[in-house]
Amino acid sequence: DRFNQQPFAKSVSPSEINLTWDLGDTTDTAIVIERKTGSGGTYKTLTVLPGGEDTYTDTSGWASTTYFYRVKARNSGGDSGYSAASSATTEAVPSGALALVTNLRAVANSPTTATISFTDTNTGDAKRIYLMDPVFNLNAPRVKEICRFLAEHNVRRIRHVLDSRVRNFRHEVRHLASSDRLGLLPRRIAVQRERLNRRRVSLYRLVESRTRSLRTRLSAARDPLARFPARVVRERHQLEATVATLNAVSPLSVLSRGYAIAFSRSRNRRKPILDSAVVKVGDPIEVQLKKGRLECTVDAKTMGLETVWPNGGASESKRVRESLPAAGEDRPASGK
Repeated sequence: DRFNQQPFAKSVSPSEINLTWDLGDTTDTAIVIERKTGSGGTYKTLTVLPGGEDTYTDTSGWASTTYFYRVKARNSGGDSGYSAASSATTEAVPSGALALVTNLRAVANSPTTATISFTDTNTGDAKRIYLMDPVFNLNAPRVKEICRFLAEHNVRRIRHVLDSRVRNFRHEVRHLASSDRLGLLPRRIAVQRERLNRRRVSLYRLVESRTRSLRTRLSAARDPLARFPARVVRERHQLEATVATLNAVSPLSVLSRGYAIAFSRSRNRRKPILDSAVVKVGDPIEVQLKKGRLECTVDAKTMGLETVWPNGGASESKRVRESLPAAGEDRPASGK
């Protein structure tokens, strides 16, 4: 509980109630005042005062009305509990309590003015309003006096509000000066500037790291492209060598160099003859020349030994010739 003395409410007029309290904690930054009408009403915030205030005048009441008040303090740690409730009833507007005036006289001074005199037998120094009701104009004097009363009341009320706000403003200025809050602004600016500098350095380092990474990736992608022309030249040379080999062993190339190509003609299929061992005497063959071709039948065959060993191949040559007709005999046609 932050209150040394609970709030005390006292009515001072038909529309004003003074409220006082005593704070026990000087660290409060605000005072919250709540009000309700009657014992069954609901509390609502009436006003919030700066910390350190201990008086308040409620000027928004109605005559002959009971109001309940409660107060709580507020600081950086939060709100305190509510104080005990205090109530007060505004004063009633006096009516019918004054004695009638006597010795009322009216003396006409001109067609538009008159002098009124009377004796007021009521005692006391309270301010009174006198209303006159002429016979021919009952409203004009009454409206004039009521307007004057309302104007004076509003002037007092506005003056009180201005005085209260000026007092609150002065108290707030003293509080700011005492807590050195005016010196917080430069420190906050320095903290924000330091934070911005750290963010700028961090952003620069991030951009620099991303740049180095992109440069490394570009270099890694550029190296294979730089080696690609040499690879193309190497592949071209290999392809040219392959083409030359194919041209050298192609049938047209073989024929153009004066060679002939023999094919077997079994079962209507042409198959190049690479070894004489696969051909039998009497087999039909086809010889492809540079110009034209020959269809022949094998009369004899050798293994080529007489070329390698001129004397050693005589027995083989003799064996082959034994299967041939004698000299002077007709032999089968060897070609067409």
